[in-house]
Amino acid sequence: MALMSVTFTLIRWQAQRKTDILPPTIDQVGFRKITRQSVLFGPILYGTGAVASFLSPWLSMAIFGFIPFYFIFFNSSNQAPNPE
Repeated sequence: MALMSVTFTLIRWQAQRKTDILPPTIDQVGFRKITRQSVLFGPILYGTGAVASFLSPWLSMAIFGFIPFYFIFFNSSNQAPNPE
């Protein structure tokens, strides 16, 4: 799972560098901010889940179950694209 997080981050960095990949309606500043948060909190959450597995498998599963919800609901932009 942590390797998926790293791969996804690399894809996002590539999309930041090549501006023609993203549609022009995407807010570049917001996209960079979300990517930074992802790089910061992704490894922390995955590491916490891995350490928690030694303490309690149920706690570890809860943490790993929370990770997708964090990135979907708390680490994404809720702005609708501007129709042209």
